[in-house]
Amino acid sequence: MQNARTAHALAHWRYHLNKWVIDYLKEQGYLAASKIVERDGWTVKKRRKYANKIADRMEVEGEVKRLHRDFRNEINTAQFANVSNDQNMRGSETDICGQDNY
Repeated sequence: MQNARTAHALAHWRYHLNKWVIDYLKEQGYLAASKIVERDGWTVKKRRKYANKIADRMEVEGEVKRLHRDFRNEINTAQFANVSNDQNMRGSETDICGQDNY
């Protein structure tokens, strides 16, 4: 059950990461119509090189580090929720006097 909860949280995080990257690219002007048209004639190799330059810039600006921190926070939150839920479930297996109900 714990793995399923963590996987579910990460699936949500993946969606938000994609949205964040698209928003970042828009803000930086990379998704302007004129830029897209300009890149349309590029070779795959040139596009890949350009994408790597953008990623390198994001790393220099600290964006990658911030994204990694958010990712770790999401994992930690999911794991903490799993531990809390597991402890709550174990707590329900005892009666009022603290006796195990096995």
